[in-house]
Amino acid sequence: MGWVTVAEAAKMVGKANRTIYARITKGDIASRKNSQNKKEVQVVDLIKCFGEVSQKSNTESVTSLQYENNEREQELNALRVEVARLKGENLNANTTIGFLQTNLDKEIEVREAIQLRLKDMTQKTNIKKGLFHRIADAIADQ
Repeated sequence: MGWVTVAEAAKMVGKANRTIYARITKGDIASRKNSQNKKEVQVVDLIKCFGEVSQKSNTESVTSLQYENNEREQELNALRVEVARLKGENLNANTTIGFLQTNLDKEIEVREAIQLRLKDMTQKTNIKKGLFHRIADAIADQ
């Protein structure tokens, strides 16, 4: 079953509106506001509180279903907008990740090149020199 306004609920159970509001306040009946800002209650809760309820007229049923459909359509549209926004954010994040990965790859290449140069320089300085070269280096250092 669905949701009905407080006035419809009062008619269905043969009680006053204030009785329905009292049960809402007490927590016996769940409520919500519809798109027209009217308080609605669940028919299931009415049955739990008051037993059998009389059926609404077809016009009231159609109107209530139209309200529910309108609310669901609005919620669906809001979700579609949110999904589109999230897709855009995802695309931006993927672009940023690609950019950062490219820069990281370049930095790794530079680091590897520097390490190779350092290795070459270390190997060149570790070469043993003969007596003549050592004397020439000592004179050049002075």
